[in-house]
Amino acid sequence: MMKSYEFLSHSHRKAFEEFNRDIKAVHGINYYCAPALISINGAIIEGLIRSFLVELLEFELDSTYKKKVGKITTAMLQKARYDVEHQGGWEKLNQQYSLYIGQTIKDIVGDDDFRSLSILFKLRNVFSHGTCAIEPLDTMADEHKEYYPYKWQTKMQDVNSYCKEKFGNDSYVDAVAIYEFPIHFFEVSKRVATNFGENFKGLHDRVYEVVHEINVVDFGRKKLYAFL
Repeated sequence: MMKSYEFLSHSHRKAFEEFNRDIKAVHGINYYCAPALISINGAIIEGLIRSFLVELLEFELDSTYKKKVGKITTAMLQKARYDVEHQGGWEKLNQQYSLYIGQTIKDIVGDDDFRSLSILFKLRNVFSHGTCAIEPLDTMADEHKEYYPYKWQTKMQDVNSYCKEKFGNDSYVDAVAIYEFPIHFFEVSKRVATNFGENFKGLHDRVYEVVHEINVVDFGRKKLYAFL
């Protein structure tokens, strides 16, 4: 996943540098790369956050074995670990953190980065599932709230507001054309990864290795892999 992201980010930067005199060409290239970068970014950071929770539950399981706690407690932890590993989705992951460790993801990363993550995952869903194909071009009235496009219009209002605030565009469709668009969300992901690494110590080295891999990405400036 990291290799895919690094390859695309390198292509994104290279295209920008080659076509930076022609703003239309730059925008065309950005539309080509940005949706894939956002989708992979979402998969990477969701995977990391899920991995931390799995490792935390694994740590608790090890503790119960050592303390010889009853079979019921061990079984419950095993079931929790299974659910975290196999039940996907950003909203579900938020619920699992609150349920299993008594701490929300927002508590760990802060309000601003949590909002940015929520926007990232909405965009990931749009780009991954093609939902933008049914988003209405004109604002639908409240009397149409039972229709599916109305629900997506409501969901995307927050995304458009975020894009206006961060990029000066009224719509995410226009914001995607901005070169810095995917860079912004990966910088958020770096801060989130660092926060998790600093908040949860003593887990398996593999989860901290992923934090490191995320933080060394410099969006196409460094050639981290030989095939670039």
